[in-house]
Amino acid sequence: MELFTTTHQQQKEFRAYREELRRLEERLRVNGAPQQDVERIHALGERFTRRVDDFFRENRRLNIGVVGQVKAGKSSFLNTLLFEGRQILPKAATPKTAVLTKIEYSPENRLLVQYLPREEWDQLELEVRETPPMEGERTAAQELVDMVRERRAQGLDLMEKLGQTEELPCASVEELQGMLNDYVGENGRYTPIVEYVTLGMNREELRELSIVDTPGLNDPIISRTDQTRKFLEVCDVVFFLSQSGSFLDSNDWDLLSEQLPNQGVKRMILIASKADSAVLDLLWSRRDSDGKDPLGGGRFRRPRKPVQPLTLADAWAEVNRKLTARAKGEIERYGKRAGTQNSAYQALCGCQEPCPVSAMLENMRRKPREVFDREEENIYQRLQSHFQDEARDMEQIGNFETVRMAFDQVVRDKEEILLQKGREMLPTARAERCAELKHLRDKVLRRRDALEHGDQNRLQQQIAEIKRQENALKGGVKAIFGEAGTRLEQEKSAAVSEMRTLCQDHSKLLEHSGTEEHTGTRTYYRHHFLFFKWGKEVVSYTYTTSYRYMLASDAAEQLRIYAGKLSSGFEEVFREAVNFQEVKGRLLNAVVRNLDTSHDAYDAGLCKQAAEEVIQSFHFPQMSFSFEKEVQAISARFKGEIKTSTEKEALKELFARGMAKVLENAVDALEQETKRFDAALAKAGEQFTKDVLAKVQEEYQELLTMLKDRQRELEQAVGYYDLLENILGGEADGT
Repeated sequence: MELFTTTHQQQKEFRAYREELRRLEERLRVNGAPQQDVERIHALGERFTRRVDDFFRENRRLNIGVVGQVKAGKSSFLNTLLFEGRQILPKAATPKTAVLTKIEYSPENRLLVQYLPREEWDQLELEVRETPPMEGERTAAQELVDMVRERRAQGLDLMEKLGQTEELPCASVEELQGMLNDYVGENGRYTPIVEYVTLGMNREELRELSIVDTPGLNDPIISRTDQTRKFLEVCDVVFFLSQSGSFLDSNDWDLLSEQLPNQGVKRMILIASKADSAVLDLLWSRRDSDGKDPLGGGRFRRPRKPVQPLTLADAWAEVNRKLTARAKGEIERYGKRAGTQNSAYQALCGCQEPCPVSAMLENMRRKPREVFDREEENIYQRLQSHFQDEARDMEQIGNFETVRMAFDQVVRDKEEILLQKGREMLPTARAERCAELKHLRDKVLRRRDALEHGDQNRLQQQIAEIKRQENALKGGVKAIFGEAGTRLEQEKSAAVSEMRTLCQDHSKLLEHSGTEEHTGTRTYYRHHFLFFKWGKEVVSYTYTTSYRYMLASDAAEQLRIYAGKLSSGFEEVFREAVNFQEVKGRLLNAVVRNLDTSHDAYDAGLCKQAAEEVIQSFHFPQMSFSFEKEVQAISARFKGEIKTSTEKEALKELFARGMAKVLENAVDALEQETKRFDAALAKAGEQFTKDVLAKVQEEYQELLTMLKDRQRELEQAVGYYDLLENILGGEADGT
């Protein structure tokens, strides 16, 4: 086969390149390069070796990653795609319980479990003891430790499994399903101490694949994060899932920038999950008979404008159009930020037409209504009146045939994908090495210039001046984050007002018109002489009456829609209060304004890096609050059409109480998240000041030490600069 013939030759080239990196590392070390610079080149070699070793391992499988936020529907997506809707992979409700799960071929069904190293768990417990959480907040590390303590109290000591690898055979898929829940389920017995699991299945279509359900990279356990990073480094194809209702939001882009490797991914399929919610949302917004959007205008509402009722087919087409337009716009903006040569951007360019899917509808169409669960039944009732051809419509919105075609195409293209990856691996690695060398050269150039023009006495004065300016910098930074906190409070107050207005807009239940057909009889008598009745005839007839009714499903749906609009509007509250790009610029200005940075040794990049690290540590809160209890109260009390005035009033009253409770829960959630976010802003301001001062003073102190032996240090810097220039010249010449 071409793949194996080609890779045999490439292996020789890759071995030669690894030797080049080893010689470069040694050359830097021998010529007195700083240790951290040598380590950066060494890291390049390690990453390259890891990629090559994975690429050329025996029976190399196509690595397919399923990536997305928690609750994006990754497990449901894989269960539908691979297991015909059976709940083999349990849902992970929170990042702390999201364990990396591999799915691969195995002659016999089995589960391979890798537990955490003992030293890492000990470090986690130490962190919990020495770092108390902020008031009212429990860290993910604390939650994991608490889960283990709960298990111990129940008589299950998990510590004995740390550091072990366990292989568990399974007689059937059903047994595998139950077993897997113990290790990666939200409340699984062993979940808190599992590093990763491999699900081996005797399925022929998995022979050439390694499919991974990836968790996030914000796990408090380092080894779990490392496992995710290592897999993504060698990932070939990515199915990226984003919820249709919040498609490609800021949290998605945060995740893409964190998880998507800088090289290696050759194909991406963009999946808009939970498309049924987007379709229903659109249908609901066009439901009023007067042609007005019931949600009105404002942060949590769409601008009020005349609209026309939609058919299900129209709504599906509109959802597709909007998702495609958003994907195109967001990807273009990402390209401007990251550069068009960014490999992630190039992978994204190939999937500007996202594939909307609904795993729920795809699974519902395969089974009778009698076995629907509560959520499935609710979805069915909301869509039922819009169906023209039920089976066809459910299949269209499920849209898994499109996904299967894309998946099958990826499998067919395995050799082409790997050949392309093999061809590009070496040029990409060389480009990465060249960029790293340029970075080292620019850094030593600044140092050389500082040594040439530096003055020891002046430098000491500047160090002392920086210490005196510390309070001014602290005050300036505190003011920046304080203003952001003030704006956040203002936005919160405005948001609460809008939430109450929206509640009023949603508080009216529609009445529907219906007709009933009745049957009656009339008796006709035949009369004869002197009015004697001679005979009679009974005639049947039908007639229609009109009536007005309400639907409990309308009330439940309005509660859901209201809660959904509140959730989607919350992020905008924080985004409007805190523009992170603006904050970063103001932080840098504060440094320039409050610190003496006139010396040539001063590196603005140090401050920029500190600012970026602070900014990157922020994630807008994902709001969640309870409303299912209120929905269930309506569903349990009322069924079908509500016709009598007494029942209508009872429904209105229960619905009004539910709306008020949803509003109350949302306001409480917003209040709590605002407090936490404001505290995080203050903490970030303190950390920024500390980091900037530490880095700037460290640089000055290092220069001060070097200036004591200026001539020797300058000779070393000049020599190191010339060395890097020579190496880069060789790079350009191809030598």
